Amino acid sequence: MLVGNPPSSVHVWTLTTLALLVQLTHVKRIVTAYNLGQPQGRCAGLPDLTICDPTQAGLCLNQTCSSACATRQMLHCNCPSEDDNHCYLCCGNSHNPCQPAHVYRVFKPNGERWEREACRRCHDLPDGVPCDDKSDRRICLNKKCTANACLNQPEGAYCDLRKTRLCVDSDCRDPCREHSSMLTTCECDTQKSRCELCCYDFRSKQCESAFRKYGIRNKDGRPVARIGLSCNRKQEQCNMYGRCASSALSPLWPMVALTSVAYALLCFRSPFPVNSFD
Repeated sequence: MLVGNPPSSVHVWTLTTLALLVQLTHVKRIVTAYNLGQPQGRCAGLPDLTICDPTQAGLCLNQTCSSACATRQMLHCNCPSEDDNHCYLCCGNSHNPCQPAHVYRVFKPNGERWEREACRRCHDLPDGVPCDDKSDRRICLNKKCTANACLNQPEGAYCDLRKTRLCVDSDCRDPCREHSSMLTTCECDTQKSRCELCCYDFRSKQCESAFRKYGIRNKDGRPVARIGLSCNRKQEQCNMYGRCASSALSPLWPMVALTSVAYALLCFRSPFPVNSFD
């Protein structure tokens, strides 16, 4: 026995239309996410797999300059990883996630990867060497030309081979040189400034605190700390507060002390009211 009325044709039509709209929207979103434009080049009279646009990884396919990704029925896309997206051609479609082209065995006609020349140089260079003339942020790291050298590094750690750039606000920078071309990074000898960024002035021949002398600070308005730098003869290191670990108490210690005193007073307070005998 049926319970209730069967759905009318109007309801069925409405549900079908909504489902179709959702499907079309999903397909449009996928195409938009992966289609980054067509390479530009001439392929008239050229055989297939001839490079027609080296800057956009274009190959001749059926007399048309197409993305090399098309050899695997894929589209040019943006990789999730910034480093991969900068260094490699990335391919993907609605069935395959966007990854570097060589993951899907998409190579140049000579068998090489579709890779920027700046990134290719890092295969033969040591970590910390600058690799991109157009970006000071990028250095060679783990055979890649990366802008994420400070991803897992503390503030003030060196991030290049020449030890002139530091991790500041999670970026590999040279704050002294950014402030003036006559300044470069140095390490102060005085206890007061040892755990902060210091700049060497080529004119005065002095290595001084970047914060107190030149007003150089991090995004929080504080001196750039040199976390992990050796700060005394005992080989103790600078902490996250910009102080030598042996002589620096946490800035939270006054709060901890006050909390302890308040807790002690509460513990010793009588639980009963005191009677007054006026």
